[in-house]
Amino acid sequence: MDFRVIALDEERDLWDSALGAIRPGLRDVYFESGYVLLWQRRGDGRAYGAIGTEPGATVLYPFLARELRDVPSLGDAADGLLDLTTAYGYGGILADLSSDETAPLERFRAALGAWCEEQGVVSEFLRFHPFLDTHRRLRPLLEVVDVSETVICDLAPEPEQLLASMDPAHRRGLRKAQRAGLVVRPEIGDEAYDRFRELYTETMTRREALASYFFDEAYFRDFRRLLGDRQSLLGVFLGDEMVAGGLMMRSQRWAHYHLGGSSALHLDLRPNNILFYEAMLWARRHGAEALHLGGGYRKDDELLRFKRGFGAGRGTFAIGRAVHRRPDYERLTALHRERVGPTVEGYFPAYRAPAMTNDGR
Repeated sequence: MDFRVIALDEERDLWDSALGAIRPGLRDVYFESGYVLLWQRRGDGRAYGAIGTEPGATVLYPFLARELRDVPSLGDAADGLLDLTTAYGYGGILADLSSDETAPLERFRAALGAWCEEQGVVSEFLRFHPFLDTHRRLRPLLEVVDVSETVICDLAPEPEQLLASMDPAHRRGLRKAQRAGLVVRPEIGDEAYDRFRELYTETMTRREALASYFFDEAYFRDFRRLLGDRQSLLGVFLGDEMVAGGLMMRSQRWAHYHLGGSSALHLDLRPNNILFYEAMLWARRHGAEALHLGGGYRKDDELLRFKRGFGAGRGTFAIGRAVHRRPDYERLTALHRERVGPTVEGYFPAYRAPAMTNDGR
């Protein structure tokens, strides 16, 4: 297998060309250079792309490489060492194979493992794409864990059928929003994106979301710039006021609900009911086969239960874990626990695990 790893901020065109050469039905926005570079801009690591090719097979893997000396509890003890992670959301390994054989994936993982050893990569964490089955083929090659479900809306039915398939309570909420005069429309102006950022931040604060769910002004600016026409903002308006909104992403086959926010003062008008329904119609108009609504903030929380009412389809959010340098992994984990005290069990990589709180969580 011809294998190479490129820095996406230096060879973005090469990556985009490789992605453009695979079957169109496999391409998605999560694998595009712009999406991964978005998270490099945010400070989550340097964006790379691993490319493996051989007759009948192309394997692509975008990831972020993080310097472990930047972990406060590790510092100089981890100098020269890295770990890998996929960008926020979904991604992992994308395989365009001419047969069901797993041999190309085995060769790709072997080549990646050799590169990781050479570069000082201690561990690797993957978030797999919910519409692709790559994680199933990789189970013999690394640890794969099914974490939770995500909600998928099949857009093949006509709009009337989409409406009929919704939970009755959601349909009532939609009618309430429509009677109240709420309308949904795409927005492209700076003022609309600024207003959405306010709504999103307000929503995360209200839900007591984890710190990782909060994004600064630069994130929203870079989101628009790097994704271009792959992203859209759908705003829910009451008159001239945006009272809710959703950042959307799309590719040829699929659309994704990325981030959403709403005003607490208008929740009784059910703005999210009309947002999700209109998002299905928007995605359908753009030719998408399915709208991916994602999961919740936590397992089986209120948000996930709400999303389930819009689509009967379910996807699996799976993660992958691999340790490439076991002695370094164990050494850094021991040092981390020594310096921060007891940590959350089951967290990977363990040398980044949050300290356990007083209530044992």
